[in-house]
Amino acid sequence: ASTMRTPPPPSPQTTTDPSVSVTPSSGDADRSPLSGLNVTHYVHSFGFGQRYPGIENPLDATQRIVSSGLALFQHFVKVVPTAYTDRRGRTLATNQYSVTEHVRTLRAEMLNDVLPGVYVVYDISPIKVDIRDEGRGLWHLLTSLCAIVGGVVTIASLVDSALYSLMRRLA
Repeated sequence: ASTMRTPPPPSPQTTTDPSVSVTPSSGDADRSPLSGLNVTHYVHSFGFGQRYPGIENPLDATQRIVSSGLALFQHFVKVVPTAYTDRRGRTLATNQYSVTEHVRTLRAEMLNDVLPGVYVVYDISPIKVDIRDEGRGLWHLLTSLCAIVGGVVTIASLVDSALYSLMRRLA
């Protein structure tokens, strides 16, 4: 019978493979039970670090359904170190990520080379993103209001001028 496994946690002396996988045990000699394996999955929450306002983790609340047959899901994740600074000047060191997904439908003859499962392979970007939440001051509000009022007055005067010209032609 197939068993589900996840990689063991790394020991401090070893380098880690940057991936997470859920597959049948690759040591199983008899792969015929795989025909009943369904790798449908739901990701409740998936992130790298603490959340900050406005962050969107693309794998959160995602569901992948396999209606029939065997499938291989590969999620290639690019992790970007991020520093978020709020309006009060507090900085949070965290990460954000993007994801590219590939899905392969597997046939029985492919099982000698590929196992069905869910694979998350990640790569950490060498570039860091700094996000600063800077509030807009009173001057920004006042200039925006002036721009809105000026636009309304301009449009009203254009409409008034057009109506005046039309009335003079009709009279």
